[in-house]
Amino acid sequence: MMRVRDKKLSATITVIGFGSLLSEQDARRSCPNLTGFRRAVVRGHRRVFHKVDSNIGGLTQDLHIADWTFSSDDRDDTLVTVFEVPAGEWPVLVAREFDYDLKEVPFEEADTGKQGTGIGCFGFESNAACDERGQNDPMRSKDYARYRRFYSGPIYRQDIFPWSYYLARCLNAAHKQATEYVHNILDHAYLADGETTIRSYLKMHGLSSPPVPAEVLASPHYAQPDITLGQFMERAGYIGLEQLDWLERLL
Repeated sequence: MMRVRDKKLSATITVIGFGSLLSEQDARRSCPNLTGFRRAVVRGHRRVFHKVDSNIGGLTQDLHIADWTFSSDDRDDTLVTVFEVPAGEWPVLVAREFDYDLKEVPFEEADTGKQGTGIGCFGFESNAACDERGQNDPMRSKDYARYRRFYSGPIYRQDIFPWSYYLARCLNAAHKQATEYVHNILDHAYLADGETTIRSYLKMHGLSSPPVPAEVLASPHYAQPDITLGQFMERAGYIGLEQLDWLERLL
C-alpha cells in the first residue's frame, strides 16, 4: 500500500469506489468524465465506521454521525468498483475527500482477474495526522477550514455509529451492483469497535432512520438560498433505511 504523493505523471487516475461510488450513476455524478467503470475486489481490507461524516459533523449531538473508511485487515475482502478519471481532476478529488488519507491499494478485476492499483479512501493514523494534512495541503485546506467552522472535535472517533442515511445510500448503491455486494457490506463492514458487523448492528438497531435533527435543518451549513437540506439529501441520493424494501429479507 502506497500513499499518493503526485498524480501528475499519469494521464488517468484509477479510483476505487467502495461506498456510494459502487453505483455508476452516483460515480458519474461525482466524476462525470470517468471511463472504464467495472467491478473488482480489494483483498485483505474492510470498511470501518469511525469517521465523522463531514455532511453532518458538528450539527447534532447525536452519535449516529459516522461514515466509513478503508482499513487493512487480512480477515476481510471488499467488493468494490474501479474506474479511471483524468489526472487533471486529481485536485478536485483530493478536495472532495479532504478528511481521508488517499492511498494506492491493489485490486483484482472481477471479470478478467486483471491486477491493478487504485486510489482508496483510508482513515488517517491519528487525528493529529488528519489535522496536519488538512491544514497544510493546499488541495485540502479550503474545504478543511470550512468544515472546521462547524465541527471542531476529533474526526476519527471510537464512540460513534453509522449515519443511517449514509449507510442506506451505500447499501442501495451495492444493491444496484449485485446481492453479493450487499452481503459483503453486511458481513465485512464494521462499527468503530472493529468487531460488530453491520449485519449484527442492523439486527439490533432495526431498519429505521430517525428524522434529520432540527438543529441540522436550521444550520447555516445548509441554509443556502436555493436548496434545503431535504433537497440536498434527495439530490445526493440519501434515503432512509426503511425505504430499502429488499433489505430485511437479506439480513
